[in-house]
Amino acid sequence: MNLYQELARSLISVSSQTEETIHAVFCFDKDLAMFKGHFPNDPILPGILQFEMVKLALEKALDTFFSIGSINKSKFSGPIHPGETVEITIHVNQEQERLKARAVLKTEKTTAGKINLIVLKNRQANRPDPERNAGYPKDAS
Repeated sequence: MNLYQELARSLISVSSQTEETIHAVFCFDKDLAMFKGHFPNDPILPGILQFEMVKLALEKALDTFFSIGSINKSKFSGPIHPGETVEITIHVNQEQERLKARAVLKTEKTTAGKINLIVLKNRQANRPDPERNAGYPKDAS
């Protein structure tokens, strides 16, 4: 299983509270490859996967595939450890073929991060296939 597949399988729920607000919940199994090597004695979820969590939640809520156009601001203020549940609240502002998203990621213990990014709608031909690599290294195990 590649990292994209692991991330997609960790998504528990996505709901739209309003047209401008999306809520998502992720829970990560302790044995996922995404925690291996980052860091060996204190595994945490890599920041790049936190960006992908926001993008995946947007894709599921809006039934559209996106690519990350730019990351305007991000602040990782607390770690996300294996086994923790992460709740994400995303405020969106749609502008034609792109969305501005402001996300807050929270665990039971802390606000883990705040991410402001722009995602672009992908055309049909560019839709990622979750069964393929999707740009992530394959699990070596």
